Amino acid sequence: MTKNAIDFIRNNTFNFVLDKGYYTAEQIYKSQKMGITTHVCVPNSASNSPDKAYNVSEFKYNKELDYYTCPAAEILKTNGNWYNKRVYRVK
Repeated sequence: MTKNAIDFIRNNTFNFVLDKGYYTAEQIYKSQKMGITTHVCVPNSASNSPDKAYNVSEFKYNKELDYYTCPAAEILKTNGNWYNKRVYRVK
């Protein structure tokens, strides 16, 4: 998509705006590698659970100790491993 735009306008000095839910991480990665300024409207997907008490907004993060506390007061810790997901990494 962005390659076609570059070919059409013959430069990469434009802003690439992606609508929520209509893009992939690979598109963002490739656009940024081509030097294109990329703007993304981040969706709220996966933030709403069937039980509203467990929406993402109800989880509290402890930055100092790197863990979340869920609404049931359980501590959620990372195992410390990084996982590669195509063109991005998650912990």
